[in-house]
Amino acid sequence: MVDTYIGKNVIIVKEDGLYGTDPLYTTIFNHIAGHELVNYKRDNSKDRGEVYSLAYAEMTKHKYERIIILGKKHFMMKKILKFFDITTIKFLVVGVINTVVGTGLMFVLYNFFSVSYWVSSAANYIVGSVVSYFLNKYFTFQNKEKSAKQIICFILNITLCYFLAYGAAKPFVIFVLSDVNEKIQENIAMLVGMCLFVVLNYLGQRLFVFRNNMKK
Repeated sequence: MVDTYIGKNVIIVKEDGLYGTDPLYTTIFNHIAGHELVNYKRDNSKDRGEVYSLAYAEMTKHKYERIIILGKKHFMMKKILKFFDITTIKFLVVGVINTVVGTGLMFVLYNFFSVSYWVSSAANYIVGSVVSYFLNKYFTFQNKEKSAKQIICFILNITLCYFLAYGAAKPFVIFVLSDVNEKIQENIAMLVGMCLFVVLNYLGQRLFVFRNNMKK
């Protein structure tokens, strides 16, 4: 710390009661005073003004750096929080409806009709997507655009989200619960896949499918 200021002009300032009252200043002051190049004894040195000033300069730098860090954290928090607004709440409401319809169908097909993991989850995906498109378009994002391009973007989005979510969920659950019965594994995998799908689908619809409406 002291080495940083060697060869530089240091403006002498008064201590003004900082020592012993400001923890940061006191810590820095003691560090400088005990440095081998200073070897300062409090109230018994002609260099006390320089020590005060070095401590004050270092304290100011620390506080300035802390302000920058807090500023960056605040900026990142604002970027994150912009995705959590009334639109998010509406999307979650639609998600509950999708869950009741699509997920109910998925578990019924898998557990009562012995339909495979992929066919059951695909049924959830298809039925839930149809409900999701109309509710999110007109209720969540209040998008009035009518175009084949938007429908294609929606289909591409949910298709990609489906394969990413359910494709990642099954091997993950099998790896974590390797000693569990296969049927239990796949039920849990469908739950995990459903959660991943909700997150990815929300981001895809907001940032890709209905993004033009969100800019207005």
